[in-house]
Amino acid sequence: MPDEKVLGVIYDTSYLMLDKCLDIKLLVGIAGCWKEKRNWYGRIDRESSDATRLISVVQVVPKPVAEEIRGHFKDEEKHKSARRARKRVASIVERGGLEIDVANVVPASSDAILGADSETDRRVIAYAIQMVRTDWSAAVVATDDGGILYDMVKLRKDGIPVFGFANDRVRQFGEFVSTIPGNGWSCGISSSYHFHDLIESCGLH
Repeated sequence: MPDEKVLGVIYDTSYLMLDKCLDIKLLVGIAGCWKEKRNWYGRIDRESSDATRLISVVQVVPKPVAEEIRGHFKDEEKHKSARRARKRVASIVERGGLEIDVANVVPASSDAILGADSETDRRVIAYAIQMVRTDWSAAVVATDDGGILYDMVKLRKDGIPVFGFANDRVRQFGEFVSTIPGNGWSCGISSSYHFHDLIESCGLH
C-alpha cells in the first residue's frame, strides 16, 4: 500500500454559484482504487481499496472567492446564487475546510485570450501551483470558468499536477485521481453512477 497522498481542492466562485455542484471530498469518498499484477501462475490478481485510504483531501476556499460571493449579493440577478454559494462556503468550513488568504500570492500568467482573465482567478491558479510544489501531491480547482479550465490543461501538459474540475467532467474524475496514489494504482467512479445520483450522494448543499 503506498503512503497516503494529499489532494488539495480549491473552490472557485463560478463553481460555488452553480445550481448544483459536487463536493469533491465526498466524490473521492465513493471512488474505488485497484491494482492489478500477474501472479506466479500467470493469472491477474487484483487488490482493491477505498480511495480514502490512499488519498487525504484538503478543501480550500480562497478569501477573495468569499469576497466575490458577498459582492454578488448586490446584484439582483445573482443574489439567489450568491446566498447558495455562501451557504456552501460555510458547509465546507464547518467540515474542516479552510479559508485561505492568498493576497500575497503573485497572480499566475495566463493566455491573454483564452485563459483566466481576473486577478482572483489567476491567484487561485498560482496558489494551486505553489501548494503542489510544497505540500500537496496534486490540486483540483473546482470551477465553471472556461479560462481557468484552459489554463489547467496547459499546466498539465507542462507536467504540473493541477486539474480543473467542472460538473461536465465527472467521468474524467477517475483519470486524474489515478495519478495521485502512484505505484500502479488506478482509481475511478463506477459507470453506474449518473450525475443525478452523484448530486444526491455527493452534492455540495
